Amino acid sequence: MIKTLKVKPFVYTKNLLNLTVLNKNQFNKNKQKIALMPNIVHYLDAASLCLVIVNYFKQIYNVNFYSIHDCFAVPCNKVNNLIGLLKIAYCIIYSDNKYLLEFDSNFRSTIKKSYGKDAVSFNEEEGKIIIKFKTDTFILKYPSIKSVIESKISKINLKDSKYLIH
Repeated sequence: MIKTLKVKPFVYTKNLLNLTVLNKNQFNKNKQKIALMPNIVHYLDAASLCLVIVNYFKQIYNVNFYSIHDCFAVPCNKVNNLIGLLKIAYCIIYSDNKYLLEFDSNFRSTIKKSYGKDAVSFNEEEGKIIIKFKTDTFILKYPSIKSVIESKISKINLKDSKYLIH
């Protein structure tokens, strides 16, 4: 079911916007499953972009920063600053234990909601997820997030790194 709302976003004008809102109780589960990975990638790109932009303007009082999705452009003399900020943003997103634990927890909850909590089990020792779906059983690799966190390199010298990520 689709519902249209009229919204007046600005006090200083009489213009109205029409917003189309879907009924959140009716989702196409197959579309949701197919869209999961692309949405995660877009989310991570957006998160890194936000971190880079916020930190760029904290360091540099220059408004010459351009971006389209995950592509960036800055003046030539600021490229090294941008590379450093990208390294920091990626380390924050991909190595923050709290973020990774919360992401894993949400991902597991989503899997359980999709297939039913009784149909899904995680084997931490073997790093597997077992999904019982109708008459089939699927066993997939799913490493324990704790093993991922414990295997991280504790100290990365970003300043001297020649690579964007390690």
